[in-house]
Amino acid sequence: MKTKLLLMSGLIIMYISLKGQLFQENFQVPINYFHTAFTDQLSDTTNDLIVMGSLFDDALDNPKIQAIRLDEVNGNIVWQFTYHDPNNIVKNPRIFDFVEYTEGGDQMLALTGSVEVSGTNHVFIAKLDATGAYLGGAYYTNIVPSANSQGLHIIYSQQGFVVGGFTNMDYIQGNNDPTSGFVLRTDLNFNPVWTKEVSADYTDAMNDYDMVNHILETSDGYFITGSVNSPPFTQQSVLCLKLDFNGNFVWSNSYYFGNSTDLGVDGYYDSYTDEIFVLANYSQRHYFGVTVLDNSTGTINMAKSWTAYDWDNLNRYGFSIFESASDTMNLVVSGYMRDGFVLDQDSVLVNSQSIPFVYEFEKATGNQVGQVYYYHVPYTHPPFNDYFDFWNGQMPLIYYPDMSFKMSHDDYYFHVAYRTDSSNSFTNIEMIKTDAGHVNQCYRDPVVLNLDPIIINSVATDTNNLNPTKVDFNLTEDIFSYVMNVSCETETICDCEHLAEDVAAGFTYTNTGLTVNFTPLALSANCDSVEWNFGDNSALVNSQGNQTVTHTYVWPELYDVCMKVTRYLNDGTVCSDSICTRIDLTNVGIVEGKVASISIRPNPVKDALYIAIEGKRSIIGDYQIVDIMGKMVMEGAVAGTGTSVISTSELTNGLYIIQINTTEGILTRKFVKE
Repeated sequence: MKTKLLLMSGLIIMYISLKGQLFQENFQVPINYFHTAFTDQLSDTTNDLIVMGSLFDDALDNPKIQAIRLDEVNGNIVWQFTYHDPNNIVKNPRIFDFVEYTEGGDQMLALTGSVEVSGTNHVFIAKLDATGAYLGGAYYTNIVPSANSQGLHIIYSQQGFVVGGFTNMDYIQGNNDPTSGFVLRTDLNFNPVWTKEVSADYTDAMNDYDMVNHILETSDGYFITGSVNSPPFTQQSVLCLKLDFNGNFVWSNSYYFGNSTDLGVDGYYDSYTDEIFVLANYSQRHYFGVTVLDNSTGTINMAKSWTAYDWDNLNRYGFSIFESASDTMNLVVSGYMRDGFVLDQDSVLVNSQSIPFVYEFEKATGNQVGQVYYYHVPYTHPPFNDYFDFWNGQMPLIYYPDMSFKMSHDDYYFHVAYRTDSSNSFTNIEMIKTDAGHVNQCYRDPVVLNLDPIIINSVATDTNNLNPTKVDFNLTEDIFSYVMNVSCETETICDCEHLAEDVAAGFTYTNTGLTVNFTPLALSANCDSVEWNFGDNSALVNSQGNQTVTHTYVWPELYDVCMKVTRYLNDGTVCSDSICTRIDLTNVGIVEGKVASISIRPNPVKDALYIAIEGKRSIIGDYQIVDIMGKMVMEGAVAGTGTSVISTSELTNGLYIIQINTTEGILTRKFVKE
């Protein structure tokens, strides 16, 4: 990867500055890994961006607090520091959230997370000024006696701070783990005002990691969300709790919808309608959703509440929810996809394990608004073996950082993500500034989701008073060497003038049997998203630039394949064009009944698919099973006659095609796994 100054020519800088500047770059501290990154914006005249997170060494150990201030116009670094205790009393500081606020007319940053003292972790609050200077802090003992504690979220409210987090004894998810969430309110000097324990006490719980993940100030108090344990004692539920400004209980309406782990991760308060929009993640759907509650009563508006899904692309989880830049009647969810393929900075298709995405929707319906995307950022998650590990099975269990926001002074968005450096495998922080249409500077693909209603199963939530003890501590600032890289080649300037001729160049295709590879000839990975219609009523497929896509047909016929190209300019302009080409597969495979009669049963299938060969004997050898995207998911051999059995228990639910190779050609059948 080339550095930013070497890569971007003066012409490109001039062009982007005239068009309303976007940037996509990554921040690297050599031989270090970033973890738990989050972001916010200063509200002073600079409107600069703040990015924080934990920085680990090359042994994935010795975490440090990392803070970065960026110029919001061009992404240049204003300052960057790490922080440590020179007396080595406070060890292993971890930061999980911060809030920007004004104190005495000055812009300030208040941080929370955990610090280790004498082998126990304690929640802390600390202050930085707008130059990154450390101004003092305090950690808290006896949140729960003899237990670890950590702060996950902090807000500025009522001339003080409110912190949410969780406590436990051993950091292990397991049976009867005495874990609870907490809410701690302090004054500006970190003195406790009141503290509440938040939990659902089921003593036979198999999984128990109650926590407070987000605090939302409303007109008359605090809405608290996160996760609490629930019957039948094997799953977590979405915490929905309302406290007044003095910490008194107002209402609770916690619930579960999924089958293992549900949790609330963020919230948005609509003061006009007095409604709370809770961003939740559901284990059953492997997806996020939004639940809308009445702020006064806690009643859930089922007509506005929904969960998203796309059974062909599972494991997309929401992290942040905020108002749209284009319409106050819309909200935006940002989050991460668990796995997928993206283009790296050299336009090579690679696997990524945490892909950032956005989803804009109508408040009233949840319906998608406009074009929304996932952004191509290659990342391989290091083996942290950490309680806050980003993926624990299908989804994060504990921590969902504020990874995105709408910029306060214009119609742009800013996102942070993670990028694996291609040269050394260390983790960089990816910084993405997009326009109001969610267009970024590098590669992107459109996102289209389906919505379903949710089903509510209520869960009781308990609160208790706590009495923490404040202990002051000090940290000092350190400056680390860093490298800024652009995240993609930007010499290509996208324009609509040449779109028609680029699309007219069309695409080539090659086939092996009924499996066909399609490759556009003259498109740009920087500029063009492609929507493929394969002409057989299968689902539409998206790709980027000249990326090759693969599709498997069921029957040997003529097909009209259409390539719709949408081109995105740096100034947010969008243009599109299409071309269709007829492909001939009539001579592929064999004519049914020429050599044998073949049947499959049952269809739909659950655990075992039976292949029956009858009639004229044919030498039949191997088979392949492919999904609807053309990806082979299983292969093996079948007998020449009689019945063969193929185990399908490991296949996920969905539509598949089985191709059976014979000496004279290929037989295909379509089946559904349920």
